[in-house]
Amino acid sequence: MESQTVLLDLDGTLGELFTPVTAAQRVLAAAPGCRVLVLADEPVRDELARHGRLVSLDEARSASHVVIGDCRQTLSYRHLDAAFRAVRAGAELMALQRGRYYRAADGDHVDTGAIVAAVEYAAERPARVLGKPSRDFLRLADQSAGGAAAGRLWVVGDDRTTDIEMANAADAISVQVRTGKYADQRDNDALARAAHVIDSVADLPELISRRLS
Repeated sequence: MESQTVLLDLDGTLGELFTPVTAAQRVLAAAPGCRVLVLADEPVRDELARHGRLVSLDEARSASHVVIGDCRQTLSYRHLDAAFRAVRAGAELMALQRGRYYRAADGDHVDTGAIVAAVEYAAERPARVLGKPSRDFLRLADQSAGGAAAGRLWVVGDDRTTDIEMANAADAISVQVRTGKYADQRDNDALARAAHVIDSVADLPELISRRLS
């Protein structure tokens, strides 16, 4: 992984990126001795292992936390059962995000939110959402960058059910791009509306300049 990222004309280090995994690490770091059942692929498991003892499927009932993330490469019915049993036994259920589906080159795919919903429904316990559309996620991300002044926190994305809903709930400036899920959601008046709509993130610097001038 490169040590530097460049987005448009903005330079930043990887340490400045705040993800749902970062949020989960903070939660687990505040719970010394936690035992974590992770339903996610290997990179996420490796990151979370730094902040808690990962338990196996056979040890699921001893878990203090269950974290569900992108598990498309590893998910099985046995994993679902383990998460369900752990939450029923008292573990806190945490979701890295709860998107319904994601779009890839070969079509649409079931996203993490559907897996989270299955465990919530079976265990009759709500999940703590650590990523979009959680307002807490945006608050933590903002704090990690030093805190934006009022009217200067921007959220940009293609999904009105996560990106835009989160931004509006947190009184941030919401921007939807006409890519990804935009076409699917364009005519749905029941979904959150963005303050601005642009063709792509390449148009963002100009929009920000106009808004702040």
